[in-house]
Amino acid sequence: MSKPRIFVSSTYYDLKYVRERIENFISDYCFEPILFENDNVYFHPNKNLDISCYNEVSNCHMMILIIGGRYGSLATDENKEQKRDNYEKHYVSITRKEYETAINKGIPVMIFIEQNVYTEYRTYQTNKDSLPTDFKFAYVDDIRVFEFILSLDQNAIKQFNKVDDIEHYFSHQVAGMLLAHLKQLQDDKKAIEVKNAVDEIKIVSQSMQKMVNSIAEKVLNGDSEYKNLLNQQNEALIDFFIEMVDQNMSIKKLSKIEEQNTDKYVDGICNIIYETIFNPNSIAEIEKKDNVLEKFKAIEDLQQKCTDKISILYNDLNVTIYLYRIKKQLSQILNLVNQDKSLKEYFHKKLCIIIKHNLALPF
Repeated sequence: MSKPRIFVSSTYYDLKYVRERIENFISDYCFEPILFENDNVYFHPNKNLDISCYNEVSNCHMMILIIGGRYGSLATDENKEQKRDNYEKHYVSITRKEYETAINKGIPVMIFIEQNVYTEYRTYQTNKDSLPTDFKFAYVDDIRVFEFILSLDQNAIKQFNKVDDIEHYFSHQVAGMLLAHLKQLQDDKKAIEVKNAVDEIKIVSQSMQKMVNSIAEKVLNGDSEYKNLLNQQNEALIDFFIEMVDQNMSIKKLSKIEEQNTDKYVDGICNIIYETIFNPNSIAEIEKKDNVLEKFKAIEDLQQKCTDKISILYNDLNVTIYLYRIKKQLSQILNLVNQDKSLKEYFHKKLCIIIKHNLALPF
C-alpha cells in the first residue's frame, strides 16, 4: 500500500535531534518520512546533491519545514553565467530552495520556527534600520534567516520550544485534513444525489422570483416600500450570519482593556478581519483549489494570518475566527453586502458590536 511521503526540510547539524524525533513520529503515523541523511533520497551521480533533494521534494505529498538559527548551505547556482560574488551576497540556502520547490509544486507545507529565533526576528524587524552592521544575535547566525522568515509572511507559522510542540501541531493538522477529506466525500455523494433536483429548483425559483417581484411592486405602495422590505430581509440575513461569526470567534485577553481604548481595538480588529477573513479575493482563491487538502490548508492559513496580524497589532489579544465553519455563508454575505453600500455599513456596524461585546467580557 502506498503511503503519504513527508519531506523534512531544515538545516542539519543544529536541528539533527529534531529531525530524528520527527522521522520516528512520521513513521508512527504509517507515513513515509523523507530525509536526505537516511537514504530516502536518490542522489543522481551526475548532479549536485541538493538538486537531487529538490527532485525528491517534487515526489512528496507534504513538507515539514523547520527553521532554526542557521541559514544553511548555498544552493546550487543554476545560472552559471551569474556573477558569483553577487550570488553569494544574496544567495538562497538549500533549505529555502526546498521550500520554494514545494510551493511551486503546490505541495502543502507546515512551517515551524524555534521560538527564540522568531523572537529575534521580531526584534530585527522593529530595529533593522538602526542596528549596526556588526550586530550579533544570540540565536541566529545570519540575518538572511530573518529574510527567509519574512518571505513566509503569507503562511501559517507555528513557533516551538520543544519537539513535542511540532508533534502536537502536526497531529491536529492531519486530523483536520482527514476530517475535511471525509466531509468532502459525504458532500460529494450528496451533491450527486441532489444535482438534478437543484437544477430544477433553480428554474422554478427564477420563475417564482419574477412573479413575486411583479406582484410585490403592485401590492406594495410604490417602489420605495418594496425596496424597504427587501432591505429588511437582507439585514435579517446579515444578523443571522453575524450570530454565526460570534459563535465561531474566540477572543482571549492577556490584560484588561480600558473602556476608552475599546473603539481603537474594535477598529483595528475589524480592519484586519476585512483584509484577511472577509476579503472576497482571498475567498475566491480558496474556492479555485480543487484538492480538498489544499483548500483546507488555505483556509487554515488565512485564519492563522488573521490571528497573527491582530496579535502583532495588539500583543495583549488573541483573536481567532474559525473560518471553516462559516466559509459557505461568508461567500454569500460578501456577494450581498458588496453590492449595496447601506448593507455594507450595516454589516460593519453589527460586526463592531459583537467584537466590542467580546472585548468587554472579563478577561
